[in-house]
Amino acid sequence: MYLIALSINLISRFGRARLQPATEGERRMLQEHIDLSQSIHDTVVQAPYIIGLGIDGVVRLAGDSNTWLVERLNATAELSKSATWELRRSIDTGILGPRDAA
Repeated sequence: MYLIALSINLISRFGRARLQPATEGERRMLQEHIDLSQSIHDTVVQAPYIIGLGIDGVVRLAGDSNTWLVERLNATAELSKSATWELRRSIDTGILGPRDAA
């Protein structure tokens, strides 16, 4: 009975030792994905968001003075919001990851 327990223990230790490099690799890839996502969020995603805020401010300043201009600015602001949300969706769903960034 003792030999069976010892054998099972050794087999399970061997199995864990064999899987440990793969587990470490997955952990590193996940951390790289998190780091990349944070980097993209802090840089690339902020640009269209800030552009949209600036355009919204210009629209308020323009008021009713030039409807053609206001329409174009509103369309551009919507495009910037769409780009922001698309980038965020890509980050959240994992489309942008370590392998995709290369």
